[in-house]
Amino acid sequence: MATTTESAPQETPEALPIGKIEGSDVYLPDAERIGAIEGLLIDKRSGQVAYAVLSFGGFFGIGEEHFPIPWKKLHYKTEIDAYEIEIDQEKLAGAPRFSHEAAYDWSQAEGRQINDYYGVPDIF
Repeated sequence: MATTTESAPQETPEALPIGKIEGSDVYLPDAERIGAIEGLLIDKRSGQVAYAVLSFGGFFGIGEEHFPIPWKKLHYKTEIDAYEIEIDQEKLAGAPRFSHEAAYDWSQAEGRQINDYYGVPDIF
């Protein structure tokens, strides 16, 4: 069955379809764009978004890195139609990441390390 524009999930004041979130810009509080949301990771048991994977760096995708960020650290800003993360450049420079070419270990232990780094209690 083909999906039409009419049957595709639409944005509401409270919710966005995943397709609209993926590709969304992410900014620092000083309005500097740091990257975009490459994808989302959903917790299988709760169905809630656990992490957004941000991509930035590189040139035309070469050397680009991916940063798993706890979803709770991102804040949607209606005035800029984008997400904001309150983190300084130094903290971001040391953040857990993986390259575009590498597989990433999404184990519970890895999730705890990411959450600890950002000062977020275990997600679920």
